[in-house]
Amino acid sequence: MLPMLTVSALLLPGCDWQPGAPAGQPADGGDVNDGDDDDDDDDDDDDDDDDDDDDDDDDDDDGDDDGDSGQSDSGGTDGGGVCGDGQIDEGEECDDQNDDNTDACLSTCVAASCGDGHVWAGEEQCDPLRDYSLPVDEEDDGCTDTCTFDVCTWDTHNLVFPLFVFPGEAVLGEVAFDRDCNLVVHGGEESDFIYRVSGVDGSVTTIPTPPMTYMAGMTYRKSDDRVYFYGTTFLEDDVLYALDDQDQVHEVMTLPNPMVLFSLEFAPDSFGDFGGQLIGAEAGYSYDPRHLVAIDLETATITPFATTPGFLTGLEFGHDGTLHVLEYSAGRVSTVTPEGVFTTLVSGLDRPNGNALAPDGARLFVAHRQGGQRIDHVELPGGQLTPGVATPIMYALGATGMVVDGANHVLHMQYDEQLNGAVIQLYEP
Repeated sequence: MLPMLTVSALLLPGCDWQPGAPAGQPADGGDVNDGDDDDDDDDDDDDDDDDDDDDDDDDDDDGDDDGDSGQSDSGGTDGGGVCGDGQIDEGEECDDQNDDNTDACLSTCVAASCGDGHVWAGEEQCDPLRDYSLPVDEEDDGCTDTCTFDVCTWDTHNLVFPLFVFPGEAVLGEVAFDRDCNLVVHGGEESDFIYRVSGVDGSVTTIPTPPMTYMAGMTYRKSDDRVYFYGTTFLEDDVLYALDDQDQVHEVMTLPNPMVLFSLEFAPDSFGDFGGQLIGAEAGYSYDPRHLVAIDLETATITPFATTPGFLTGLEFGHDGTLHVLEYSAGRVSTVTPEGVFTTLVSGLDRPNGNALAPDGARLFVAHRQGGQRIDHVELPGGQLTPGVATPIMYALGATGMVVDGANHVLHMQYDEQLNGAVIQLYEP
């Protein structure tokens, strides 16, 4: 039986053809040698190498020959790789061999950057083109083109807390940042004034309002640069008001009497049939049992959409469009859909009456009376509660005014016995 000859054993001296070159074409582009008298002289040498060639044949049969695999000894590829193989091929910026879009390399083998639709963990606070499970309009999300949140941040080191606002215990006092990062405070049931508190020096500007018995609920809308709040005299119609940037108070629409709105928040566009409308926590005087209501400011229509037997005292929309509600009577934080479905997120709280969302949307701060009075935070979306330290809060039935600035400072309303008045206090978790 004749020994099998490998390609290398058949190479002829002076022939330019190499393994891998097309038939009839030398690897270096030279001419093909059509014949050579030395071919026969090399036969003996070829026969002597048969054993070695047989060994090479075994290797080739196993498919391990580097020349045939397209894989270099150094681990690179010959251009036939795919995204996700761990090798950076032509046309790829990176390849970290995973599907995690929160690290430095996206699953598409493109380097992470602001505006790619994903939040780069540790580098970005947000992304204006992020793809959450629910679409959220840019105005409510507050993410800038530098992938940071467009939120107010107070230089608390230059302020002396508590900041005195007005005399009296405004148990229904609410707060909201305006466009210039002043903290707007209303007088609750103690005063029929609105106050702007400067985050620069703590100075207070007093703004008169129409005569009213008390005010409740407050929220800011960026699109028209107005702060909306509820007011009533009990003797006349309840009214929804708006404060403009010139310190003028406008009557927006009349409401059924009595209709106490403890908390107000504008819904993102993603909130079903009520996207863009003003959502209010109604105390149950006009609707029994208590309701969440959607107020269409364009048509002046009020639509109850969720019902609960207990008082509701705080509303906050998450960055994913989820509505979080404080159930005061039941001691819960719940989520509520536009269809009115309540789902418990946290239970076992003691009369929760104030909440505020952290700028990154990852934590919801909640004021309640557990262990005296304290402010806890709830991880979102999971609902894990982390107890805070004891701190005085407004402790009546109405909502406690709270906001969180860009440095995660919790600024909240409080009654100060020594000052005998309503103050803004700082809580640093």
